[in-house]
Amino acid sequence: MKIIRGLQCLGPDVRNVVLTMGNFDGVHLGHQKILQIVVDRAREIGVLGMVFTFEPHPLKILAPDRCPPLLTTFHEKMKLLQKLNLDIVLFARFTEEFASQHPEEFIQRILWDKLRVKEVYVGYNHTFGRGGKGTVAMLEEFSRQYPFRVQVVEEVVIQGENVSSTAIRNYLRQGNLEKANLLLGRPYTLTGKVIPGCGRGRKIGFPTANIAPGIKLIPKSGVYLARVHIRGKTYNGLANIGPKPTFQDSSPGVEVYIFDLQADLYHQYLEIELIKRIRDEISFPSVGSLVHQIEQDVKEARQIFKDKEK
Repeated sequence: MKIIRGLQCLGPDVRNVVLTMGNFDGVHLGHQKILQIVVDRAREIGVLGMVFTFEPHPLKILAPDRCPPLLTTFHEKMKLLQKLNLDIVLFARFTEEFASQHPEEFIQRILWDKLRVKEVYVGYNHTFGRGGKGTVAMLEEFSRQYPFRVQVVEEVVIQGENVSSTAIRNYLRQGNLEKANLLLGRPYTLTGKVIPGCGRGRKIGFPTANIAPGIKLIPKSGVYLARVHIRGKTYNGLANIGPKPTFQDSSPGVEVYIFDLQADLYHQYLEIELIKRIRDEISFPSVGSLVHQIEQDVKEARQIFKDKEK
């Protein structure tokens, strides 16, 4: 998969493409449906399959107070798109200037003059251009002027609900990890480099790796069954998300106890897949009672992983 960073980097070889466009935060099942159609159709007619996306999230520029926390970082999004076998990812730096383009200008200058798109696939509620005034109907109107095809991809509905990034964010905030993962089509993942913590976990026999997940959405506080990827290897573990009330520490955090691993992980990059929410965060009357509960959590987690391997 080729990544093109900016419209100015487009070469003459990137034309006559099958394309979809959007932010694709989360690369959830709804996104995956559109992207797979693009890949399949591009192969069918012998052209390149392309996704045109943006960085940062448009609301970061247009309405910072309303910009949601992300489900995927840029790096994570690129990895997920690569797995879908797209030929090209074109991403544009989303600026006020970019956002000010009239929809007609965007269609003519980018979709046609630069890309000579053959087919465009978008979601049923897709908008683009200044003020979001570009619509599917406008794309269809221009497709009669320029010879490209427009196809609307219907939403993906699971258990009676439309799959959307907003719905996934809401489920994660509520602690409904099972539903969030269902709509994503994979476990929700937190990523980051290991940073120094307070060392409490090591003192009580459960050393943890702490990460700062940055701009990503942090799910509801609690203890989560986790699968941890580090340096090309995968380990099972337990993640604790949120404050540490037993120690009167109200600062939110993300830490993970990795089973069967003793190593210096500082500055290592971790990917923490959240598999299942085990319980709420609890304020224990003593450190001893906390240790007892962690022992029970670890026992339960190991059994769940063992059952999954059968």
